[in-house]
Formats: sequence, structure tokens, C-alpha cells
Amino acid sequence: MKVRGKKNLAFVRWILGLLALVFIMSSVSFALDYRKGDWSDLDELDSDFRGREKEERVIDAFFAEREKWEDHYACMLFWLFKHTDYPKYTSTRLLPFWYSKTSKIDNRSLTWFLLYYRETDGPWERRLFFPLYQSTTDTSRNSADRTLLYLYWWGGKSESSREESYHYFIPLVFHNASRVRDGTDRESSLLFIPLLYRSGKESHNQEYGNGNAEEFNISLLHFYYSKTSIYQNKPENNRVERLWGFPIIPLIYYHAEPGYTHFNFLWLTDHIWDKGKLRHSWVFPLWFLSPGNDGYTHILPPIFISLRWPSGEYYWHLFPLALKYRLEKTDYDQDEPSAGKNVDNAVFSLLFSRFTTTKALDKSDPVVTSDTFWYPIIPLYYSSYDKKEGTHRNLFWLIDWHVDSEKRLSRFWFMPVFFYKNEKSTQTLAEKGDEPVAGNVYLWPEASSFQQGKPYQCEEAPGRLSTISRKRISSLRESEVGGGRFSRNQGSAMMLA
Repeated sequence: MKVRGKKNLAFVRWILGLLALVFIMSSVSFALDYRKGDWSDLDELDSDFRGREKEERVIDAFFAEREKWEDHYACMLFWLFKHTDYPKYTSTRLLPFWYSKTSKIDNRSLTWFLLYYRETDGPWERRLFFPLYQSTTDTSRNSADRTLLYLYWWGGKSESSREESYHYFIPLVFHNASRVRDGTDRESSLLFIPLLYRSGKESHNQEYGNGNAEEFNISLLHFYYSKTSIYQNKPENNRVERLWGFPIIPLIYYHAEPGYTHFNFLWLTDHIWDKGKLRHSWVFPLWFLSPGNDGYTHILPPIFISLRWPSGEYYWHLFPLALKYRLEKTDYDQDEPSAGKNVDNAVFSLLFSRFTTTKALDKSDPVVTSDTFWYPIIPLYYSSYDKKEGTHRNLFWLIDWHVDSEKRLSRFWFMPVFFYKNEKSTQTLAEKGDEPVAGNVYLWPEASSFQQGKPYQCEEAPGRLSTISRKRISSLRESEVGGGRFSRNQGSAMMLA
């Protein structure tokens, strides 16, 4: 067991060594590919030497190579170590651990040692200690960018008129800031995933003394926004706006600016004031109020609902006791050449109800076109007027009469004693169909017979209660009514004997 354990340990060490070598070679490749500039202008190719000239200048012993001539010197051992000193640059390498190159014609330089890398090119410089630290600076722009473990990044730049900076902690925090050196402009933002985002901005005009500032915060639990405008020359124009609340947990919502305030608490009460006047007030579920002629008033909806419109229209009801409304609409009548405005007024209650329609053409005074009044529960009185149909009235459900639009009586009932119908104004009795009448029935045919006081008794019901249909009466022959002449078009009346 001990031998097997030693073999396993040796195998693990071999794997770790292999991984370390792969990691080192990868870092070498990364460092060489990470170079910013082009260094090819410093290289001198070996193909410049040919034949005897090369033999005089280069000593090649397979595992070693030496070059020396006119300010050119190079030495290489086993292809791993090489030192070069040419007129344009010097370089040294010891693979896979070290590599450096320095320009003699400018200030470019490059150094790599295992996981450390450094490169400069004029005012620009990059440092890398992979994967712990990295920095890139540029003194010409006063800029710097740095990172730790590629998780925390920070830096910025400072120019002649503006400064910028940032801080990132990936993937949670992102912060940016910038400002103008004279202090006239400033911006900042902060993002904290997933908890918070914040941003701010300021601007100032020193010549006119004006300034603006904005701030915005939002998180899973709250949000906040504010904007301030300052005018030193005109303080009356100063303006401050604020908006804040709690989006997920509905605690408070508040928004304020000059002449306007909006407040909400727990999503149960909501109030808005505009220019010192209440725009709406809600206390759920007790009331909903919006004052003015274009508003509403609701109390324990749907029990009490009230709506109002600027045109003077309204609607309200108190369920289930009463309802009232006034509505306007444009109506096109075939009998009128122009359109008119219809106004409907209605009152419905358990005690009495009334519905009225008035119509006005152009600028003329309104005319009542229909009017209906009745008592829903106790049948005391019913009255209905229509400009085209006439007037219909009923009293105690016992007396009922109808007058057509030409002021002619078309129907009169006095139940259960007397029934009268004028066939010229309404449908004929035969068109009405069977309608039973109780009792001994007498029929007056024409007016001339009626004036002589000669009623004719129907043979169908002599001296006893019976049911005779209107259709039957209207079809009686002259012989059946005692020789008198009965005209359907003239009218008919029935009375109980």
C-alpha cells in the first residue's frame, strides 16, 4: 500500500509540473502577444549575410553561436539563451523565464520574467503581474488604468479641462465620475448589482450664475430622483423636484416640484396637489375624489358613483336606491334637415322615476321631445309623452288613455267597466288578435246609432258572463247586430252589462 501511495504521489507531482509548464508557456505567449507597438523596425535579418562574409562575422557551433562585427554583437547557447547588442536595440532571453528588449533609438523597452511583464513606449507604460495586477499609464494624457485579479478595475484620466475616473468591481459595482476643472460641470454614476444604481450630474454657468443638479438612485427596495435648478439673478425661478418611493414594498411614494406634489402611502392612500389645489384624493377602498366640473366622487364604490364632465353632463347613482344623469348627444332626424343636440335627463328611484329628452336645432330653444314619469313600486300614476307617438297616461292601473300626436283620443279604458279604441289612430281590432273581455258585452257601431241610444247586445252572451274576442266582434255581420251597420274603421267600444 505504501508503494502504491508513493507512485500516486509521484504521478500527482508530474501532473502539477506539466500544468506549471503549460501555464508558464501560456504566460509567455500572452506576454509576447500583449505588446502594444510594432518592434519590427529594430530587427536586422540574418539573410543579410552570405557566404564568406557570414563565416567571418558569425561563429556557428550548432549548440552555440557568436556574432561580432561593427557594433553588432550576439551570443546564443542551446537556443534558450541569447543576448543581442545591435545599433538599434539590445535584447536578452532565457527561455522560458526571461525576455527583455530595449530600443537605442527611442525609449521603448519590454521586459518579461515568468508572470511579470513591462512595456514602455514614450509616455505610455504597461505593467502586468499575471493574473494579480495590471496597470496601463499614459503621462501625455495623465491617464491610468489598473486592475487587481481582473475583478477590481480603477483609473481615469486628467486632461487640460476635464477629469474622469472610474471604479469597477466586476460583476457587482460600477462607478464613474467626471468633472470640468473649473467646476462648471460634474457627473457621476454608481451601479451596485443587483442592489443599487446611483447617478448624479451637476452643471454651473459662472457667467450668469445659473446651475442645475440631478441625482437618481434606485434599488430593489427604493428609488429616488431629484433635480435642482438655481438662478442667482432670478431667485423666483429656482426649482426643486423630488421623486422617491419603494417599488417592491409599497411603503411611500413622494414626488414634489414647484406647484406640484404627489404622495402615496402603502398604495392605500394617494393625493395630488397642483398649483395649491387638490387634483385627486384616494383612500382605498373608502373614497375616490377629484374636485371640479371634470372630476368624480366615489364613496365605497360601487355603492355611490358620481362622474362630472366640463360640458355640464353628469352621472351618479346610489345603489340600489337612486340613479340620475344628464347626457348629450347629436341626433340626425329624418324629419329635420339639420342635426340637433339631444339632452337626456333621467331620475330613477324606488319612489318615482322620470326620463326627459329635449332637442335643440342650431341656436334655437330646446324643445321637449319625450317625457316619461311613473312610480315604480306603488302604481299611482304613469305619464308618457312622445313628440311622434303622443301622450299615454295611466291612473292606479285602472284608468288608461292615449292621445295621439294630433290631439285625438285613440284609446280609453276604465277597467273593468269601459273600453274604447279609435281604429283610425291605431291598429284595427282584427290586427290586434284575440283579446278576452269579461262580462256581458254591448257594442255601439256607428256614431249615428250611438246618438239614437240603441246599443246592440251580442247574441253570444245574453244575460250571462262570457268571453268574447275582439276579433269575433269585429267580424260580426249586420244581421248579428240587429240590422245595424257596424264599421271597423269608425271605432268600437265595449261596456260590461
